Amino acid sequence: MKHQHKALTNTKVLIKLIPETDVETNMLSNLDMANPDDEFTLHHYYQQGLNKYNVSAILLKLDFSEFPTLGLCSFEVVIGLG
Repeated sequence: MKHQHKALTNTKVLIKLIPETDVETNMLSNLDMANPDDEFTLHHYYQQGLNKYNVSAILLKLDFSEFPTLGLCSFEVVIGLG
């Protein structure tokens, strides 16, 4: 999965998920935000995209502009972990 990001503020970034394979495309098209397992999957992919933007960022909230591929991510930068 590829990611594109656009910084909006110091704590918000818009992330677009770009599937690279048919499997990823099918997986995204079958996701349901009401399903806790799917919510966990989405959180995982958006956290990966956020880590490419800032490795110390922790995803706090995810709001969708276009479900499931375009999300507004609110985050916090955590320093001193590890």
